[in-house]
Amino acid sequence: KACNGNDEQGKGTACNGKYKECCKKCTGYNYTASNIPAGHVKNGSCESCTGTKYKTKCDTNSSNTGTYVNCGSATGSGTSCKDDTGTYYTKCSCPTMYEWSASAKKCVCSTGYKYTCSGSNISGGDGNSCDGKYQKCKCKTGFTWSASSGMCVCNGTDWCTLNQDCASLGYKQQSCPELSIKCPFNTNYVYCISCPEKYKYTCSGTGYSGGSGTACGGRYTTCTCKSPYTWTNGACSCPSTYKYTCSGTGYSGGSGTACGGKYTQCKCATGYEWKDGSCQKQVLNGAQGELYYCNGTVVGVRATGMGFYVAMKDLGTMTWNNANSLCQNYSFCGNVKGTLPTKDQLLSIYQNKSRVNSLLSTNGGTQLTNSYYWSSTYSDSGTYYVVYMSKGNVYTSNRSDHLYVRPVLASY
Repeated sequence: KACNGNDEQGKGTACNGKYKECCKKCTGYNYTASNIPAGHVKNGSCESCTGTKYKTKCDTNSSNTGTYVNCGSATGSGTSCKDDTGTYYTKCSCPTMYEWSASAKKCVCSTGYKYTCSGSNISGGDGNSCDGKYQKCKCKTGFTWSASSGMCVCNGTDWCTLNQDCASLGYKQQSCPELSIKCPFNTNYVYCISCPEKYKYTCSGTGYSGGSGTACGGRYTTCTCKSPYTWTNGACSCPSTYKYTCSGTGYSGGSGTACGGKYTQCKCATGYEWKDGSCQKQVLNGAQGELYYCNGTVVGVRATGMGFYVAMKDLGTMTWNNANSLCQNYSFCGNVKGTLPTKDQLLSIYQNKSRVNSLLSTNGGTQLTNSYYWSSTYSDSGTYYVVYMSKGNVYTSNRSDHLYVRPVLASY
C-alpha cells in the first residue's frame, strides 16, 4: 500500500516505498495516556501507529479538586492553563468585600459579611452589604451592637426591656369619641377610657365584613355585612328568602349564593322539577327520546332512529283477527292507541333488537321472544306476513294461526 493519504503513514518495513499496513499519523494528538500533563484531561483520542494518542484540555470540571476556573473579566492568579478555549487559573482575583473560596471555586462574600440585619431590636444594616448581608447592624433606640454576640443588646437602661408594641399593649385605636390615653411608644395609637353605650358591636363572625364608622374600644355602633347578609336588629343575618337547605332525594344542590347554608331556590336532579318550594318528581307524558311516558311511567321504548315505539310486553299468542283488534284498542296513554306492527316495523325491531331489549329490561318491560310475530301487512288472500324474531326471517301465515303479538305506537 502507498500509505500516502491525508494524515496517513506506513507501518513497518517499506518495499519500494510501499507497506503491508497503513496507520494514522494522528497529527495534533500529542500525548499518550501516561504523559498527559497535570491539570489536563483527555479531549479526544486517535489510534496511531504506536498506539492510542490523545488531545487534552484544561481540567475545568468543578467536581475535581485542584481544578482550573474561568475568571471571566477578572484577573486570574496562581497556576494557569491554556488550551484552545482560553486561559484558566487555579483561582481568581476577587473584588472588594469578596474573597476566593477554594472549595466553591468562586469569589464569595468575605467571612465578616454574615448578618441579614432583620428581626427584633434591629433597624437595618450598618455600612456596605455583600449579597444582602452586613458586617454589623444598626440597633433601635435603647440597644447597641454587640460584635461578640452578633446582635443588638440592651444598653443597660430599662427602656429597651419594655414591650413597645402599642397594639399588643391595648392601644389599638386612632382616635376616641371621648376620653383616651396615648401610647408612649407611638402617639398615633390610643386607648379609649370610656365609650358611649351605642358602641356595642364587635362586628366579627360569619356574615360580617367589619365595622361601620369609627370604633371605640374595639366596638362599633353598626356593622357592615358580607353579601347576601343584611344588617337587621343589631346583627348580620340572612334575608328571609334564604330558607331552603337543598338536600335530600331529588336535589342536586343550591341555586345561586348560599346564606347560612340555605338558598333562595334549589337545583333539582334529573327527573325532578322545582315546584312550590321543593324538588318534586316530574310527571312526564309523551315521547322523550328513546322512551315514551304516560304519567311518569315508561309505556314504550324505541332504539334511536326507529320511527315508532314498542309496547313494554307481549299481549300473548292469538289469531290474526284477535291480534289486530287488541292492538288497535291497546292504550299507550289514555286515548293514544297502538296498532299491529307492519312487516317493515317488525324487521326494524329485529335489526335493533339488542337495544330494544335492553331498554325494555331497564324500564320494567319484558324482552321480545325469539319466536314468530304477527304483522298487519297482507300477503295474499287469507295470509299475512310474520317475522321470525330469532333470525329476522319473513314468512306468511294463515290468520287462524296462534302467534305472538306486540303493539307499536307511531312517533309523533
